[in-house]
Amino acid sequence: MSMQKLWYVAVEVVFVIALLVLPIVLSTNDEPIPADKAQLNSWFDRNVGPLASREGSLDPAVVEAEKNVTVVQVRADGSGDFKTITDAIKSVPQGNKHRVIISIGLETTQKK
Repeated sequence: MSMQKLWYVAVEVVFVIALLVLPIVLSTNDEPIPADKAQLNSWFDRNVGPLASREGSLDPAVVEAEKNVTVVQVRADGSGDFKTITDAIKSVPQGNKHRVIISIGLETTQKK
């Protein structure tokens, strides 16, 4: 193996190691997400906070997308905007730049 090829391999290895280690180094997860669902909302309020208080730290495209949120309801019984998840997904325009929440309703089945 030539020295030049060996150099490129060494650079690639260093680059891959940096990519693997970087998220660990940058993570400041001092308080892990609680396993108890009852504690989740208070954890979220402490660690994430409302959008208005975080706008300066978010990507401007995210802030813009949050300004016009659309919620579509999926209900198999027809009481929502769509009967299937597929139809709800297809309703989101290609290249959409606004947040779309697809809310999937619970369905109760009755055995005969």
